Amino acid sequence: MLAYWIPGGTRTLPANASHRIGIGVFVMNEKREVLVVQENTGRFRGTGVWKFPTGVVNEGGDLCTAAVREVKEETATKPQVIL
Repeated sequence: MLAYWIPGGTRTLPANASHRIGIGVFVMNEKREVLVVQENTGRFRGTGVWKFPTGVVNEGGDLCTAAVREVKEETATKPQVIL
């Protein structure tokens, strides 16, 4: 939890406060085609909705690692990260 407390101030976050960082991954190939997927599980399963691969960053992880992992999990391919 990212929090800064003013010295002498009262901490008002509950003891069970937590967070998760969600990501969405935009993937484009050399032909400028964009990768979209349909969920096999989750709230959009069976709806016909197309979306970017999404997921969460593991605790202590970084955004690029999470992005590659989510694309690999949802497509069985490993993308090349270009920043």
